[in-house]
Amino acid sequence: MRSDDLRDLNESIFEYVGLSGYETEVSMLQACAGRLVPGAKDLSDILSDSAARITVSAFQNPQATVAINSEYLMYARLVSIDICNGNFGGIIELGIDLEQAQILSKLTNRQIRYLAKRWPGEIFRVELPKLPAAAIHAKALPHYYVALATSLGMGEGIK
Repeated sequence: MRSDDLRDLNESIFEYVGLSGYETEVSMLQACAGRLVPGAKDLSDILSDSAARITVSAFQNPQATVAINSEYLMYARLVSIDICNGNFGGIIELGIDLEQAQILSKLTNRQIRYLAKRWPGEIFRVELPKLPAAAIHAKALPHYYVALATSLGMGEGIK
């Protein structure tokens, strides 16, 4: 079930960025906590040249980054396939456009592995609403972010 996959991905993203232990709050999110960084043109450019660059690229992400990038891209491919078949709710869920969805829907496992390893850093950014630093107690901050992100539909924010 895709909602379980979304919850699992959001839990992984929150754990990756250091917000583990908030499974209840994360399960309330109706959108992905990560927003794809590369645009459609970036994805096309990278993928059109991926076979040649896979052997010459010196950059490689740490294993934790490769794992979270892979998980994100596999979920994005699944949702993008639905988008390309007329279920446009996935555009909001992932925060992508139709061009990105068309590219993501056609990713092979090899391309996912390539992007996960070779994209510099996380292939997504976590968007949570900003707050003045002193406005909230440190222990309440993760709960506040999750509540705001849920109610505001994952607005502009921080990583």
